[in-house]
Amino acid sequence: MVSFPILFVIGFYIIMGDYIWIPDDMLARGSFMGTETSVKRGQRLYVAPGLGMASEPGLMFHKKVLDFYKSIHFIQVDGKKPPTSVELLAPIFDGYGLKQSDEIQHIAGMDIYPWDYMCPIDTVGMVKRVTDNTVSIHHYMASWSTPMNRFKKRVAKILGPQISMGIIKMKRILKKQIH
Repeated sequence: MVSFPILFVIGFYIIMGDYIWIPDDMLARGSFMGTETSVKRGQRLYVAPGLGMASEPGLMFHKKVLDFYKSIHFIQVDGKKPPTSVELLAPIFDGYGLKQSDEIQHIAGMDIYPWDYMCPIDTVGMVKRVTDNTVSIHHYMASWSTPMNRFKKRVAKILGPQISMGIIKMKRILKKQIH
């Protein structure tokens, strides 16, 4: 991810392309990232650098991420899709003390904002839940995603959150029974 070298060397503010930024004073508060998932919705908390981030130069967290990226291979020998950046970085955030909690957390020299600040659209049911905290809305075009996953997202949007979540819960139950 090209943003981490930029953040580490010169500091910067980065916004990715498929969301609307609602102005706020977050830059004045210092370095930050946001989460795309919610513990309250039964999800593992993932910090998502792609939502946007800001940093002072030389933040050691970014150096750790750069060193980690140098140590891994992105081409999978088994032909499977490589993990996403949020999945790859989760152990690093956990190592810095990220709690599985929907609250603002200060770790590794930066603020980590809960889902409702930068990602009010539920990544599973595609339901928009804008709150008074919301400063941006990520639209989840998911151009990096597989065609099948993009298709599933479109179907979930058409079916609505309750039916989509019901199908997902049923799928999880069936998977547990098979394995």
